[in-house]
Amino acid sequence: MNEIVNELAFPVEAQKEILYCRDLLANNSEFQELIQKAEQEYKKNGTLDYAGLSDKAGVLAEKTGVNSAIGMLLFFLYLCPIAKTFYAKKGLDDKIYKDSFYDLTIKALECKQVQGVWGTHTNWFGRFFDLTRFKLGRLEFEEKEFDFDYLGFKKGTQGINVHIPSCGPLPHEECLHAYQQAAEFYRKLQKHGKVLFFCSSWLLAEEMKLFLAPDANIRQFADDYDIIYTRTVEGFPDAWRVFGADYQKPADKLPRNTLLQKGYADYLLTHDTTTVSLGVFVYDIAKQRICHQNGNNTSNRSDNDSSEKEKSPSL
Repeated sequence: MNEIVNELAFPVEAQKEILYCRDLLANNSEFQELIQKAEQEYKKNGTLDYAGLSDKAGVLAEKTGVNSAIGMLLFFLYLCPIAKTFYAKKGLDDKIYKDSFYDLTIKALECKQVQGVWGTHTNWFGRFFDLTRFKLGRLEFEEKEFDFDYLGFKKGTQGINVHIPSCGPLPHEECLHAYQQAAEFYRKLQKHGKVLFFCSSWLLAEEMKLFLAPDANIRQFADDYDIIYTRTVEGFPDAWRVFGADYQKPADKLPRNTLLQKGYADYLLTHDTTTVSLGVFVYDIAKQRICHQNGNNTSNRSDNDSSEKEKSPSL
């Protein structure tokens, strides 16, 4: 466990808390039995009921006085050495393993910021352990069926679904490079030398255009996509991603330390709903370009280098 938390670059404070709680749970026979059975099943089948078992690990951890969030995190950390061997057997570079599983660290940082404890408030990590979701450069990718027709790709096509981990700024140049890496990595999905990318996120929200400049990192990310569907949601379900522990405060009390925070705080003063959009584009592998519905292309180089300090949380 010491090697794992160090390899995945957990903050020192988090490492100490994780190892301390691991030692506390060493005498919890139910927790240890759950971990051992999970390890055996994962080694044998390469998959698990991650959500159900991690939730159970959190419940069992609480019996020893350990916060359920860190109990859930420990469940996934125990499986990491096995996952690493699977990555090696599949011929995947060790960097892909480390970058992908750094998502555990990201979620621990989010949990600390929002809930005040080291751990995880989500059990979405399964596809990393199943070797079906990978971090390539700045972004995370997975194969997924697309539900619309778009630029010659029919409904039901396997495309590349994009996730945005909250690991710092979102420079457009890094996103373009990540798309290039993913297009090569998922080359088997190509049709006539092109692959389909899509993303459903609040980072593609319509309201962003009201308070972020065109050269802002998030705006540049969103502008790579043709928006084909937008839904309106009550309130701002992703507020915790922007405001951290203060996300439940009234709009006039929300922090305004970044342009994104200020924009949403002002927006929520006069709006009871926000939006989430589904965006899509086609990537030409040979030309290393993003192709849009209107015929415009996005180069694999960015002319803008926005210095705006925006949060770019994961989905």
